[in-house]
Order: sequence, then structure tokens, then C-alpha cells
Amino acid sequence: RLKLAQSSTYFYAAPKAVPSRAAIATATGFWPQRGVEQIAEWCIAAIFQDVYRLAAASAAFVECAFAAEAPSSCAAASEATNHTMVSDLTIGIYGYGRIGSEVARRAAALGATVIGTKRSGPFVPPPPPLKWLSPDNDRLLREADVVVLTVP
Repeated sequence: RLKLAQSSTYFYAAPKAVPSRAAIATATGFWPQRGVEQIAEWCIAAIFQDVYRLAAASAAFVECAFAAEAPSSCAAASEATNHTMVSDLTIGIYGYGRIGSEVARRAAALGATVIGTKRSGPFVPPPPPLKWLSPDNDRLLREADVVVLTVP
């Protein structure tokens, strides 16, 4: 189920050791911010995939839309649009640093409540867009609907 292998140092994942369906991203090199942004966007895309089940929904639509008895065999439109919204989620950033802050910024732009943890402060006031920031990972795991792990 691995979807992303990332590195924020010069220790890169060996491509042959990573399943072919997984993406490899790095936050180093000549343009470190570019790697951070790519990883953050990948995390947001993974949240969309998980919440909306995009591949399954697309396959069901294609199967229905091109069936001989279409559209009578298709599910009601409300079935496709009745789902949890990303804006209804609390997204926990476990390891609020360069990558975590970019994931948080994107998640907040989608209307999600964002909480985060990191090893050391300051914690108060939490940086925008976080609702709270603390070293309490147990609290984060209790309160988050989705957890994004962004640790080295």
C-alpha cells in the first residue's frame, strides 16, 4: 500500500527497493522548495484519493456510462456526490516542519481544520493555519480524521 517514498536528506530510497506504483520524492537538491511543494501536493492528492475513492468511482462511472443499458443501470447522481468533504476533516500533521507546513497550508486552503505536532516549541500561538501545535502525538492521533506523517 506504499504510495510515496520520500527523502529530505541525501540518503535516497533505492529505486529498485520501492514498489513501481509508489512515487519517489526528495526535498533536497538545487531547488529544495520545489521538492517540498511536490511532496505536499502528493499528500493532498492522497487525501482526495482516500476520501473520494477516485479510482473506484471513475471505474464505476465508466462501466455504467458505456453499458448497453446506460443510464438506467447507473447509480443515482446523489450517490456520487454524497461523501465526506475534505473541508469537514481535521487533518493532523505529525512532524510540522518544512513539508508539514506546506501540507497544512494546502489543507487549510481546502477548508480543513489542521492540527500539528513537532518535537520542540514554540507552540503558542500556533502558526497559521494551525488550530493548535504541540509535542503531544497522542492528542493528534485522537483528534485527527487523517494523519499526514512528515518526519525525516
